[in-house]
Amino acid sequence: MVATLALLQSSACSPLGLSNDDEMIAHFKAHRSEFDALVMMYQKHGQSVSSQPEYREHAELLKRTGVRQLTADGEVWLPDPYSMETVEKAKNIDPFHAYAHHGLMLRSGALIPSLRVKALVWKLYFYVPVVPRVEQGRLWWPRSHNTGQLHRSAPVFDSLDDYPSDWVQGQPVAECVFRPIEPQWFLEMCASRAS
Repeated sequence: MVATLALLQSSACSPLGLSNDDEMIAHFKAHRSEFDALVMMYQKHGQSVSSQPEYREHAELLKRTGVRQLTADGEVWLPDPYSMETVEKAKNIDPFHAYAHHGLMLRSGALIPSLRVKALVWKLYFYVPVVPRVEQGRLWWPRSHNTGQLHRSAPVFDSLDDYPSDWVQGQPVAECVFRPIEPQWFLEMCASRAS
């Protein structure tokens, strides 16, 4: 299950045609309470906001933040997500309905075709309900509840205002890279193209 909260493209763009980091961070800070309210609403209801008052509140929050879509990243982020004890706890949790433990992605603007990368690229916000491990230049996802292994990580950079060098080397790209904003919030830039 992939999660996205889509945000309207801001006026300030990097040379890539995407919103620049500073503009995205300023937008996030200006609307922080609305972002937090959307996260809390998702954690309570998931993607389905069914009652009328909550539906109206959800729609208003989406409008005020420019968010167009909300879904989850498909992982279960429990406290201490890297311990073997947490792996055992995660085995007993239905990942599709563990709304309070989902990471959320908030996509900014449209998918942009990039001639330099020969792929579609986009930037977004990424929220994790616990403080994730960021070490050795990588953001680490929880241990697999099937194998107990640390099986997924992604590069972390100081800026996402330019493409990572390996994206412009001509190799097929299908990955996302991150920049920390706060311990639980990140900017994320993704690219996807056929090999």
